Amino acid sequence: GLALRAFPDGRGRLPGFVLTRHTPQQLAAAEHPHELPASQTTYLFLDAAQHGLGSRACGPDVWPEFSLRPEARTLRVRFGS
Repeated sequence: GLALRAFPDGRGRLPGFVLTRHTPQQLAAAEHPHELPASQTTYLFLDAAQHGLGSRACGPDVWPEFSLRPEARTLRVRFGS
């Protein structure tokens, strides 16, 4: 099988990921899982970071330590078998 290895950045942070058989558009269009088309494709989505919960739209803002700020990030991943 296929292997994926992620390496932490200089601050010890690992990227997040999602592995799925469907595109975001297909998932948004389907109201129920049985409506998703058959797929032989696998999609890998990598996330360098994620903003914490909260938006001040209808409650408190995210805590400062979980706030996502613009910064350069380098993702290091290795594919193997």
